[in-house]
Amino acid sequence: MNWKTTLGHFYSYVSVDDIFMHRQQPLFGLTPTPWRLDVPLWRFLFAETRDMLPVDFANPEFDDSRWRSIRVPSVWQQEGYGYPHDLLYLSANKKAKSVLSVKQKIAGVSASELQDHVGVYRVWIDMTEAYLRRAVYFLTEGICGRVEIYINGQFLSESSSIHSPSKLLLSGKLVPGRNLLTVLVYRLDSLPNMPPCFHPGTFGFSGIYRMPSIVCEPLVELSDLRLSFSWFLGTASARVNDQSGAMNRKSDTNVPIVSDVKSDSFSDARIVMDMVFHNRLSKSAALHPRFRIVRAEAQYDIYNLPELRCAVKDSHPIVIAPNQSLSVKNEITVAGVTPWTHATPVLYDLIMEVLDDQNRVIDLKKIRFGFRTIRAADNSLSVNDVPVNIKAVEYYAFDPVNGLSIDVRQMKTDLLLMKKANINTVILRGIPHGSDFFSLCDEIGMYVICSSVISHMKNTILSSQSHPCIVAWRPEYAHHYSNPEQYKEEWTRLDPTRFIYDENKESNLSDISPMPGKSGLLFGSWQDLCLDRKYRMSKLSPNERLFEGIDGRGVHPDDGKAYKVIHQADLSEDSAKTDTPIAQGIVSAFREPHPIYSEIKRQCETIRVFGSPEDAALLTIYNTQPFGATDELEVEWKLLLGGIRVKGGKGIMPPLKAFENRKVQLPFNVNDFYSKEFLDSDPKIRQMLEKARCKELILHLSISVPRDTDIYQKGDEIGFYQEILDDNFNTTAPSKNALAVISSDDLTSITAIQLSATPALIIARAGKTIATFNKSQGALCSLSCNNVECLNGHFLPSFYRAATNLDRSDQSYILSATVFSKETDWRSIQREIEFKKLRYEMDGEDFTVLSEYRSPIMRDPILIFYRLRPSGRLEVTLSFRPRFDPVRYGFRMTSPNATKQITWYGRGPIESYPDRKEACPVGLYRSTPEEMVHLYDRPAESGARSDVRFIAVTSEEGEGVLIRKDNRGNFSFTATPYSPEDLDDNPHMETLPLDDDYEIFLDFYQKEIERTGKSPKHPKSIDTEEATFIFEPITGLEQIGLGIY
Repeated sequence: MNWKTTLGHFYSYVSVDDIFMHRQQPLFGLTPTPWRLDVPLWRFLFAETRDMLPVDFANPEFDDSRWRSIRVPSVWQQEGYGYPHDLLYLSANKKAKSVLSVKQKIAGVSASELQDHVGVYRVWIDMTEAYLRRAVYFLTEGICGRVEIYINGQFLSESSSIHSPSKLLLSGKLVPGRNLLTVLVYRLDSLPNMPPCFHPGTFGFSGIYRMPSIVCEPLVELSDLRLSFSWFLGTASARVNDQSGAMNRKSDTNVPIVSDVKSDSFSDARIVMDMVFHNRLSKSAALHPRFRIVRAEAQYDIYNLPELRCAVKDSHPIVIAPNQSLSVKNEITVAGVTPWTHATPVLYDLIMEVLDDQNRVIDLKKIRFGFRTIRAADNSLSVNDVPVNIKAVEYYAFDPVNGLSIDVRQMKTDLLLMKKANINTVILRGIPHGSDFFSLCDEIGMYVICSSVISHMKNTILSSQSHPCIVAWRPEYAHHYSNPEQYKEEWTRLDPTRFIYDENKESNLSDISPMPGKSGLLFGSWQDLCLDRKYRMSKLSPNERLFEGIDGRGVHPDDGKAYKVIHQADLSEDSAKTDTPIAQGIVSAFREPHPIYSEIKRQCETIRVFGSPEDAALLTIYNTQPFGATDELEVEWKLLLGGIRVKGGKGIMPPLKAFENRKVQLPFNVNDFYSKEFLDSDPKIRQMLEKARCKELILHLSISVPRDTDIYQKGDEIGFYQEILDDNFNTTAPSKNALAVISSDDLTSITAIQLSATPALIIARAGKTIATFNKSQGALCSLSCNNVECLNGHFLPSFYRAATNLDRSDQSYILSATVFSKETDWRSIQREIEFKKLRYEMDGEDFTVLSEYRSPIMRDPILIFYRLRPSGRLEVTLSFRPRFDPVRYGFRMTSPNATKQITWYGRGPIESYPDRKEACPVGLYRSTPEEMVHLYDRPAESGARSDVRFIAVTSEEGEGVLIRKDNRGNFSFTATPYSPEDLDDNPHMETLPLDDDYEIFLDFYQKEIERTGKSPKHPKSIDTEEATFIFEPITGLEQIGLGIY
């Protein structure tokens, strides 16, 4: 007996009143129906092989009371029976795949079912007479692994993995009362053109991972339905054409002019319905279908439903022969509909009543849909004939607790996080998601490119094509097939309303250009693939150790530790290897956003602000969305001098329509700030001008939401704008603005530098600064300012940083640490820098120290030159000439926790790197090393701050040192409680050691971390690199502007 593909959420109801009986609609508008029975609780038995199962495991007489009771949906690996095969993205590169040993591959891919793990599920189901008078089906959307179905001990059917809504007819095998349903699931799958294997994107998980059900259908039923849409000429088409034309016109300020017509206005549409009716009776059936369309809303007045006016083209009766199916096509014309888009996800319910020749309802079904057309034109996507720029992420069916089984609440969390970041498209990887996910995307507004292996694509299309969110079909692992292009014709025939997407640029499958490209942007995979380690440990049986049974993997001392996660490095044969990458995405497995999330959000902002070249206070705020209006917006502006607020205000802006722009005149004139009247208007203004360490005058505009919405919470920022009005703001104020922190070098009150020495140390005192040098190491080993020790470790040249997860996935990066390529292993280079000599002397009133280091990868010696001036100012210069491009260069030092208050002026508040900083506005920020690092589940490089003008390292009271680059240049810094060596050597964040001090890295240069090519100028090996940092004592945070306002 064969499985039949069916539409998701396509159930029978008793009456229309049943559908709308609840004023408050549940999720997806799916009111309960008596003809569907979920089956969540089963008896379960796991066996290493099929031969180890009881012979009569499917027999109703078999006693399964000793079997474990298990709830589904679930995967048996997360219930304590084995482990996933891997936790890697399908797009993982060769390096990532190579961590799977030959033993693992042999163990994971069996050649025979005799060697395959199996799980048996048994459940008793009561069949009432009302059910038995109908056609009874077993319905499932997700069984991972080859499957066999038994009913009352009789074999019924077998199938490869099921990942789309499919039902199996049970009628004829059922008896009144209790019936035994048995489901046997193998761990491996059987796919055409492939040996028994794990289905791509399932990670080796197995079991019933989506809720199974028993559903009943009438003997004469509407069994299938396909919908397609078109707009009447002169309504939607005309509107969107006007809209597209408006996109190309520009105003005098180079901001697009909005058209008065919106593409989401009410339109008239035509629905083409392809229906399949099935008659199981032994006589012909005369039918008359009746249709109603109701707008989906959160609440209904059941006496006044929002029903649309519609006209059916053909209302003639339908006659179906006995035990036959009949395909019928019909059309409905609908007036006044709102097109569905990602920004305007307006949905409707199509209610279909099937009446017999006596006008009695014999079947009643409802399907939720949206009026939406898709076109792939000019290598890009058009929705309702409006071009849409795709902003996509890849999304896997993965949960840290339940494996492949994702709770609806988790899906909603993911989609809302994506919407907050202005992501408008998800590309499903591996397996198609269930109907719940597609329905959520319909409701929230998210385009979906749905993936499936070629052998399952037909079922995927037939079961999911009613969802407006799906815009394209994508073949997974098409390269396993010799001629995948031959299938495209069949897919297009099954669904001519959507296009095919394939990122393989060499194939002829894709109807739009692969991303990133003209069609849009792809930002990578959404979530980390990590499992909840504590949950998995709770499933261990007595005397069982974690990871026991993974072939080829040895026992490691920390296997029993209750860390937060299990990741790929734990599953690999040698889990102690430090270069093993994990599947790291945009958010963690527990949906905690990584720093890159903010950068993506910034890049995808739909609210843009443009300045005027004539008037800095005249701004234009532009809604770049092609569909829908914004909510009310709160606009707050500030004038900042060195990060200190000079002036500002805020107000509420009415909603912006699609493509609408609005000019905003802020109440200030920049020229007024240079006048004496302004300086005298408030005593604090002069104080601020004196204390601001950076004289940049910046206009900062923040746009946020003033109240809670479906996506945002009150106060959430949805965009910002910054413009430097003056990079060195000078006024007619007295020369108090000089940058010296304590005093100028030429003040007569400054005493001479005092020197003292021990056999190991040189100690120099100048003003409120004490600098101590280690003779044997040639380095500054202590720096005290205002009697507070700010630095307490050796001050060394720095060329090495911890690896990022992307680095660990890069074969060339890993090879750099081998004996074949030691010259670019910067960790070894850092460790092997050799101190050669130290020379010190008085140079006039200054005390100078020259330290010389040697490294085989440097063309010349590495020089550090210290100059301590009588004022207490210390200047430190690094000079070197590399043979190869370093990943960073600057200084490395340690600081005691007593001075762990870090204040900086630069980009913040989150981390920023040369290629990942646009989400970080320039400002004055304060934090601690613990707060400044981001702890990935596999420790990696993090925590840098870029475009920094100065950094203050102080105690809680504000005593410490201020550090800046000479000539007021920008630099980067990292303050972290973890050394890069520890980040590289520890596979879990819980194993990172914490000391009584922390490390500070001051970088003149740092390489990009995302491999985007947005790196700053690389040092040239033929040039000598030289740069200087300046250290000055500071007393009180007011000296850097904190606490003034």
